[in-house]
Amino acid sequence: MALIYKCTHIEEIPSQCPLATLHSTLQLSSFLELPNFATLSTEEKKLWEIFALLFSPRPSTELVLEFQAWLCTYTSMNEAVTHYKTKHDDLWAEAWIGISYGSISYAYEMAHASKDYALAILLTIPENQNIKIIARDQIKHWQDTRHFEKMSRCHQKVWYALSGQLGYCAYNAMIVTEDLSWECVLGLYVWSGTCGKQSLANAIQLYNQALAPPHGVHDLLAWKNTAKPPSECFWVGLLRLWTSHSTMLATGSRQERRSVKMETIRMDAWPIRFVWLFSLLKSSWFSVNTVEEATWKWCNELHTVGAIDKSVHAALFIESHHGRESFVRSILRKFEWRNEDYLHKSLKMPLLWIQEAKAVYAHSTKEYATEADYYFKMDEFDKAKHAILCYLVPTTLLHDQSDQALAYLKKLDQPDQPDTEGCILRTTFAALQTLPEQVRNALNHPSHREELRKEVDSMIDQLKGIKDRFPGASLLATLINRLCGRLLGLSARFHDHLHLGQLWETAPLPHKEGQDPVKHFSQCFLKSFTHRIQQHEKILLKAQPAFDL
Repeated sequence: MALIYKCTHIEEIPSQCPLATLHSTLQLSSFLELPNFATLSTEEKKLWEIFALLFSPRPSTELVLEFQAWLCTYTSMNEAVTHYKTKHDDLWAEAWIGISYGSISYAYEMAHASKDYALAILLTIPENQNIKIIARDQIKHWQDTRHFEKMSRCHQKVWYALSGQLGYCAYNAMIVTEDLSWECVLGLYVWSGTCGKQSLANAIQLYNQALAPPHGVHDLLAWKNTAKPPSECFWVGLLRLWTSHSTMLATGSRQERRSVKMETIRMDAWPIRFVWLFSLLKSSWFSVNTVEEATWKWCNELHTVGAIDKSVHAALFIESHHGRESFVRSILRKFEWRNEDYLHKSLKMPLLWIQEAKAVYAHSTKEYATEADYYFKMDEFDKAKHAILCYLVPTTLLHDQSDQALAYLKKLDQPDQPDTEGCILRTTFAALQTLPEQVRNALNHPSHREELRKEVDSMIDQLKGIKDRFPGASLLATLINRLCGRLLGLSARFHDHLHLGQLWETAPLPHKEGQDPVKHFSQCFLKSFTHRIQQHEKILLKAQPAFDL
C-alpha cells in the first residue's frame, strides 16, 4: 500500500468523501522489487510477474520474446523432452518440443540433417507475413506427392505448427498437441500464433479457441486430447482474460470462441490484494459490484492485519460516491483513531467525519461521556443529548458516578433556556436526597403531607412524559422506572392505599416487565397499610383514659 500511496492522487470534495485515483506513472514492475515479494507463494509470484509483463507498455515483438523467456524460467525443456520420448520414439521429438519453448535450433538442425531445406528456410524467416500460407501450400504439395507420409510424426507436427494447424488433422487422423504437457501446448500456440508478425494477443486468442467447448467430432477429439492448465494456475487465467480484451481479427462466433468471459475465470481463488489492484487498473473490465466487492474484501484483510489507515485509503478508490462514502464511514466507525492528522491532511477526510467516527466508536465501547463530548464539538446537540439522556445518565446517575451524570445534564442547558428533560432528572434526583427527611417532618402536618403528595405526583408525571418522548430507549426507561419506584416507596408513608393504587396506575412502571415492579408495589402498599394502622392505634391510645393502679 505504501507504493500505491506514492502513486495516488486524492481529490478533496468539500463535505464529501474524497476520491482517489492512480497516477499513470505507476510502474507495475516496482511490485516485483518490494522486499516481501520473495515471501509470496510461487503461484502468486507468477501472477504478479505476468501482470507486470502484460500491462507494461512495450513493443509487440519484445513482448513475445519476454513472455517466451519468462515461460521457460518455470518449465524445463529437458524434462518435457524426456517425458514425451517415453511415449514417442522419434528423432524429431526434441525438435518438436523445442519449438514449443520458442527454440528453433533443434528443428533447424534436424531439417538440415533430413535435407528438408524448405523447412530450414521457413524457420529462419518466421516474421514473413505469408509464412503460414507458404507452409500450408508445401504440406498440400507433399501430401499430393505422398512425400509427407515418409516423414516421422514429430516432423509432420513441426510443419503443421508452422502452418498454424494445431488441432485435428484429417489427412492422417493426427491430433497435433496430443501427449504434450499443458505448458508445451501453451508454448506451441505462442510460437505458432506469433509467426508472420502476429501479436502475442492473437496467439493466446487461438489458445482460447482451443480450450473453448468443442463444435463437431474432430474438435471434440482435439479438445479431449489437449492438456489444459490446472485451475490453481492463476496466471493463465489472467493471460486469457487479457487477450479477450485485446484487438481481435476474428468476427462473429469465431470471435466469441477466442474470448473468455470474466465469470469463467476463477478469480475468487486469486489473492485479494491482486484482484483489488487489477480491478482498479482495469475497472472497465469489471462490473461496479465486482469492484466494490473486491475493495471490501481487501479492506477487511487490511483490518485483520491491523492496517486500518490503509483500509481507508483503499476504500477511497471506489468510483461510486454513495458506495465510497458508505465504505469509508463504516470503516471509520469500527476503530479508535489516534492519527487524525493522517486522515484529515493526507487522506483529506472531512474533520466532521472523523469526529463522528470517534463518537460512534466511543458509544460501542460504552464511553458515553466521550461520545457526548465529540458530538458537542461537532455542534450536534441532539445527538449529544441522546447520548447523555439515553445512555450516560441511566448508567451513572443511581451509581457511584452521579456527579458525572449531573454535570452532563447541566451541559444540556442553553444560555437562554434550561433543558426540560435535564432539569426534570436533576430535580428528581435532588428531591430523592431530601424527601425522606421532608416525609418524616410532614407526617403530623396534613397540609405539608398534601404539598408533598402533589410534588411527588408531579415528579412521577414528568418522568412519565420523558419516557413517552424517548420510545425505545430501554436504559432510560429502566432509570425512570427505578426513580418512580423510589418515589412510590416514599409516597407509601403519607398516601392512603387507594391513592397509592391510582398512582401505581399512572406511574410508568411496566405491569408485565416481571416480578420486581409488582413486588416493589406490594411492599409500598404494605408500608402504606401498616402506616395507616399505626396512625389509628395512636388515635385510640390517646382517646383511652389512663389506668389507675
